[in-house]
Amino acid sequence: MAAEKCARETWTMRRLKDAGYPVPHPYLFETDQEPLGTPFMIMERLKGRPLFAFDTIPRAVAVFAMGFVPFARVHAALHRLDAQILSGDGELGGGDGNDGKKSPPLLDRMLATIAERIEDTPLPALKPALEWVSINAARFRSGPDSILHLDYHPQNVMIEGVHVTGITDWLEADVGDRHLDAAMTAVILRTSATGQHHLLRDHASGNTLRALCAAA
Repeated sequence: MAAEKCARETWTMRRLKDAGYPVPHPYLFETDQEPLGTPFMIMERLKGRPLFAFDTIPRAVAVFAMGFVPFARVHAALHRLDAQILSGDGELGGGDGNDGKKSPPLLDRMLATIAERIEDTPLPALKPALEWVSINAARFRSGPDSILHLDYHPQNVMIEGVHVTGITDWLEADVGDRHLDAAMTAVILRTSATGQHHLLRDHASGNTLRALCAAA
């Protein structure tokens, strides 16, 4: 499973790099587990630091003021790329699986995963919400496919000044409706990506900045 995920991420980054999108160049994907005990990738070291790397509230405000617009623009630029970059030969986005059958669209795969987790956990209180989403899912089936990161948040965005130098962590990349990617980012900004930083979590001004970031 680790080798499959690493190979998938390497392939995705190579395709995006060739398309001119700011990702680190993946130099090598190694399936041999002997050197490190697991498959691994060697990739380009990016300039700068993650968008949310700061140690004071004034610095956090400055980073947000300078970096949020580039952060949003680069995300939007991803959705404007031709989705065939990743789905043209069946690697992502409902391509043919190992058994030769065409896999379901991303929306159906995600709904199936949620339904499975509701049953296995179990979380019966979420069943009505899932039923509502499933009924209303049809309105999101006709939109054009876009390339989705699905884990796009400030810790995965490297920035130097006001310039984004690269986007990392492409394990979850897929092809589907761009609104799903925006929604995933909105949820992450309201929870883990901002909540894990102590200045945003435990400081009154930090909490205000956190709310502003999520709203923006």
